[in-house]
Amino acid sequence: MAIRDFDTYITRTSAHEKQLNFFANRGTSGIDGNLSTFFGLLANQNNYGVALLGDLTFYHDMNGLLICKQLVEQGLSATIIVVNNNGGGIFNYLPQQQLNDFDKLWKTETNLDFQHSAKLYSLNYHRISTQTELKSTLPEALKLPGIQLVEIIIDQQTSVECHKQI
Repeated sequence: MAIRDFDTYITRTSAHEKQLNFFANRGTSGIDGNLSTFFGLLANQNNYGVALLGDLTFYHDMNGLLICKQLVEQGLSATIIVVNNNGGGIFNYLPQQQLNDFDKLWKTETNLDFQHSAKLYSLNYHRISTQTELKSTLPEALKLPGIQLVEIIIDQQTSVECHKQI
């Protein structure tokens, strides 16, 4: 959903005015290799970067975090933002959402807490679960050196309802 939201809500004009570069990696089924692609871009750009990923996308390439220590040693900093809606929230927008066995057949709930991944790969970890925390924690995390992992907890149903209102 993250890249779809960018496609929908971020205009080329606003990105150009702020001199932002957006990159997207479709990957296999849209979720494989995204972290590794991000780190490759970061290493090549020698610049600060922000990755925005869903929880399943992050989960499918967590082994890509192995390079983080090397990137930090090279003086690079980045923030990885994981929108954790407990997996498969994108399927709530598709017609099969009306099926009787939707939860059983389409949802891919993992119930993962990515704080453990941050600890495993020596990343700085920040958890956000309210709008108040988002307004205070995210701007601070974006200023810190090293690799930051920011996990934003999103309720799937609330996300769907908000998208319908927009």
